[in-house]
Amino acid sequence: MAKFIGLHSLPGFTKEMLAQGGQEAAQMNLKVLKVHGDTSTGRVICEVEAPDRETFISWLNKINMPYDEVARVEMEMSMAEGG
Repeated sequence: MAKFIGLHSLPGFTKEMLAQGGQEAAQMNLKVLKVHGDTSTGRVICEVEAPDRETFISWLNKINMPYDEVARVEMEMSMAEGG
């Protein structure tokens, strides 16, 4: 499975809104790894593992989650690990 990042503009979002879609994710062979959000700006970043970009986008559409951009993660590093 590949890793993807979704960037979203969701003014007024709540934690409960972001928690929706878990059951649909499992049914579509998609795993939500992390969700980061800033309520003051309405910006959300979702990190998922999915078979492909199209599956991730289909899931977002199914749960009515608008997105600004979807990007595949080809490289990952942590500065905490000495980067």
